[in-house]
Amino acid sequence: MFHFAGKTTTFLLCACALVLSGLAQTSDATVGEWTVHVNSSNLFCVSTDGASILSASSGGAVRFVPSTGQFAKVVRDKAGSLVSNDLSCVAVSEGGLTWFGTRGFGLNLLEGSEWTLFTAGITELPSNFVLSLAPLGSVLWVGTTGGLARFEGSTFQEKFDVSSTAGGIPHNTINDVLVAEDTVWCATAGGVARGVKAGATWTWEAVNNGLSNLNVLCVGRSGGAVWVGAANGTYRPRLWRRSEGVSTRQPETRGSASGRARFGLR
Repeated sequence: MFHFAGKTTTFLLCACALVLSGLAQTSDATVGEWTVHVNSSNLFCVSTDGASILSASSGGAVRFVPSTGQFAKVVRDKAGSLVSNDLSCVAVSEGGLTWFGTRGFGLNLLEGSEWTLFTAGITELPSNFVLSLAPLGSVLWVGTTGGLARFEGSTFQEKFDVSSTAGGIPHNTINDVLVAEDTVWCATAGGVARGVKAGATWTWEAVNNGLSNLNVLCVGRSGGAVWVGAANGTYRPRLWRRSEGVSTRQPETRGSASGRARFGLR
């Protein structure tokens, strides 16, 4: 899943334009005009299910099918459909279940032509402000401003927060989630959380040593390493090692011209 917002989107579009311009100058290729298909200038998330690409914005969602070149908007047009056009994220889990995270209205599920709404208070969703979605097979992890939830298929299974993990999740605002094999990484407003499942039990720990800014915004994976982005600096811990039965790491800090942070675990 890819997250974009504000100036970042503009920068990426400008970068693409420069690349296309360079291709035109060097190969005499014809560059077509840009066509806008989003419902809003605030594009927060782009996801794919393999056959189509979905985007979430403050004006609803858009589905693009590359094989046909067709675009279709997903917006609130009647009761019993999308609960709100103010979306934060979108993802597709196994079985074609399409999930829409909203900014204050809960979590929407589209299964075939049927809509289901999960909201805090009525269901076990930790908060109606959904910030991130991370599917893996039939499992969906949902990051909210009230903690983390796990769904199996279309059924809620369990939730985790600062209290239930004894601080293993350092903050209830879960900005982003990454599932890597049997490990779940969370970028939170209080640092990084790592969850590992042993049997039927999840064990969570905060992974913050060496981070000078704990407002971690995103988490991703590249080349076997897990990276997180925060508000300042660049962090790249070296190999994990054991010290008297406790996991420790020795971080090295580097500057970042962009002001974003990267944090890698090998």
